[in-house]
Amino acid sequence: MITSTNTFAQWGAVTALKGNQEPSRAMVGEFQKRRDYVYEAINKIPGFRCPKPDGAFYLFPSIKETGMDGFRMAEMLLEKAGVATVAGECFGKKGAGHIRISYSNSLDNLRAAVEKIESVMSEI
Repeated sequence: MITSTNTFAQWGAVTALKGNQEPSRAMVGEFQKRRDYVYEAINKIPGFRCPKPDGAFYLFPSIKETGMDGFRMAEMLLEKAGVATVAGECFGKKGAGHIRISYSNSLDNLRAAVEKIESVMSEI
């Protein structure tokens, strides 16, 4: 059990918080661009429905309208499109019929991944 943060880590946090925050702000802006792109693009794919995420760098779209479970969808996207996702079932019962998509990659790679997903989904 961990009961408290050590002094060394606390002083490191103070130094980081007092330092230049612009790189962090720039990265937040970059992740917002990536999120907005993937969110809009994924919701245009028939059978995919996704709320806009407020935190982290993942989308968790429902794929229930496709008739597939998360495991089958994740496997298909990996095999046919080369796009790695995680079955929602890995996150518990309420994750059934979903997949998790990370948008922590470059915008160019995300565009390529979405195009591949669209291509695979247009074939089924």
